[in-house]
Amino acid sequence: MRRLLLTLISVLLVLPACAPAPTAPAGADEVPPERVAEGGSLRWSLSEFPSTFNRLSVHANLGIHELAPALLPTVWRHGADGAAEPNPDYLTSARLTATEPRQEVVYRINPKATWNDGSPITWEDFHAQWRAMVDPRFEVNSSEGYTELASVERGGDDREVRVVFRNRFADWKSLFSPLLPRSLTRDPVVFNDGWRERPGTTAGPFRFVEADPGQKVVVLARDERWWGERPKLDRLVYRVIPSEQATEALAAGELDVANLAPDLVSMRQAQAVNGVRVTVGPTRTSRHLDVNGRPGALLADPDLRRAVVQGLDRGSVLRAHYAEQVPHARLLNSLILLPGARHYADSPAAIAHDPDAANRKLDELGWRREGAVRRKDGRELALRYVIPIGGGAAELEARLAADQLARIGVRVEILPVAVDRMMEDYIGAGRFDLSSTSWIGSPFPVSEKRRFFTKLPWKHDSAEGEGDPVIRDLFARATEELDERRQAELIHQLDHRMWTIAYKIPLLQRPGIVAARAGVANVHAFGYAHPIPYSRLGFRR
Repeated sequence: MRRLLLTLISVLLVLPACAPAPTAPAGADEVPPERVAEGGSLRWSLSEFPSTFNRLSVHANLGIHELAPALLPTVWRHGADGAAEPNPDYLTSARLTATEPRQEVVYRINPKATWNDGSPITWEDFHAQWRAMVDPRFEVNSSEGYTELASVERGGDDREVRVVFRNRFADWKSLFSPLLPRSLTRDPVVFNDGWRERPGTTAGPFRFVEADPGQKVVVLARDERWWGERPKLDRLVYRVIPSEQATEALAAGELDVANLAPDLVSMRQAQAVNGVRVTVGPTRTSRHLDVNGRPGALLADPDLRRAVVQGLDRGSVLRAHYAEQVPHARLLNSLILLPGARHYADSPAAIAHDPDAANRKLDELGWRREGAVRRKDGRELALRYVIPIGGGAAELEARLAADQLARIGVRVEILPVAVDRMMEDYIGAGRFDLSSTSWIGSPFPVSEKRRFFTKLPWKHDSAEGEGDPVIRDLFARATEELDERRQAELIHQLDHRMWTIAYKIPLLQRPGIVAARAGVANVHAFGYAHPIPYSRLGFRR
């Protein structure tokens, strides 16, 4: 967002109510299959050239995350509100069959499901993936959930999978999606390096054709072995184009679809191009403020942390980024769930902007004004706000914070640092007081975010070492709670506790903005829906 004008900073200092986000993407226009032409190549922007085509590798980047659903089995399908159901292309059912004495799940594989080498998808693919995800020889991106499994076995036949858990695991639907072929997951050498330049066996509506790292282009073609709804398109052509150049590429006819930077300027630029339609939907990306409350830090006192946060107008951050004109950009009052997702609720413990209360609390804590800045025992209340050089969104947030906190006698020093040193040398080392970051979430926030807020190791997070016993207990209970509504209650308790200790403060939910040229059918900002309906993409007749 480095192109946002600083004039957007002059905004009202009133915290807006947070209305539930609508789940349908703004401007979506569904075209029935009979009105979509057969054939053609759709040219789509790509965030990064894939560092590997192994989606579960520790080396996987955003590029393969965007490509993988077209190539690999996504055994769960997520709706507009994020709710998961078995993807009928791959599973005819997935049932929780027992909770005592151990949790058991039985998957029934679609009898038509095959890898594109002709071999059937069977229980052995599930078993091999489980073993790989818990074997230290395999360089996996996360073993979360797989370590909870006791066994993965053949059921009544090769198309049935029986999974038994060591411990209850509420987010069991996060497992085996994507599903990799056993040819990849049986050998650590193949897993770690075999798919670096191109994928091997796949099973999706499209198949791999070529990847050109020089041109940063990846080409997929309709897979004639696909047993599901036949894709309309002949090809998907992905090209890496920086988000700031995407609008120009659309206008020049070099792209048909572009994922835009999630900011107001990008949206307005695309809307100004004739023949381009822009849609906006919710995403699982959010921004948060990190507050260094480690022992020995200036903000180690939780009362001081909360007083500082009271001096911040989070609503002004939202308005500065999006000027209240971008749907699906929402103020956050939860650290676990996002607006538009099932069971999202604003936490009643959310710290509202109240500079008068902040001033009173700072006086009470002994931080007295001496001129423009408060001091206590000879120490100035001066905070280091660490941002990456050329920080865009972080710089805007830091400038707003500096202006607002100055009004309650807190001085903020904005410290730009090299992006490749920021996490290791500053955040991880505790050499900061405030910092803001983006998170890309998942459909399974409890298991995903547990590691951010408990003793589970993540050396780059400001929550490391806080060891809050209440949070550890609540996460442990939420991770094992199989009843969705009871789990939601535990999530709300977690939010309450997190606001109380004020180590991380939610700021806003970022929107997804997609621009498509006239004539493109069934491509828009899909929101939480996943995977996208590849078989229906194409061009209007």
